[in-house]
Amino acid sequence: MLMKSDTELSLRNRPTGRLRFREGSRATIRTVCRDVGARAFTAVYRRMLLMSYPLAGARITQYPAAIEVRFSYLTDRDGDAYLRFRPGTARAEFNGRLRNGNICVASWFGDDIVDAAWMATAHAYVPYLRRHLVIAPGDIYTFDSYTLPGFRARGRHAARSSFAGMQCQADGYVRNISL
Repeated sequence: MLMKSDTELSLRNRPTGRLRFREGSRATIRTVCRDVGARAFTAVYRRMLLMSYPLAGARITQYPAAIEVRFSYLTDRDGDAYLRFRPGTARAEFNGRLRNGNICVASWFGDDIVDAAWMATAHAYVPYLRRHLVIAPGDIYTFDSYTLPGFRARGRHAARSSFAGMQCQADGYVRNISL
């Protein structure tokens, strides 16, 4: 029996904002009806969990990563590195996010980005909900967090999140929200 690699499995099973549908299974009346029904249901009914944590006055723990990474906010000079990290992203999208005041916190392993998350300070479009999110003054909204498959489960996400929380706190933000 052939086993799929971790990368193939993680790419196939990544969250999409829709119910996951069985891939590679035999089509039967039952599975086709279930899949069509699930697709119709998720096309009209949307829900999401809102998470919020305070930054003002909070003591943010600094978590170490299990691998040697450094963290930084990206600038327009980091566009090439970001596009190597997320090859499906257009340069115009990267530059537009920065131009709109969004912040990108990245984890670097050597000269390569291995993890990044974006933060918006005024408004953001949420594709899953097909709505714009208006962000209150003092709040920051974290979105589009991604880690390369080979760098997952090494404590890097918690380390980057604590770095971002401390930086946002120092920049005067009072609350971080995410969906």
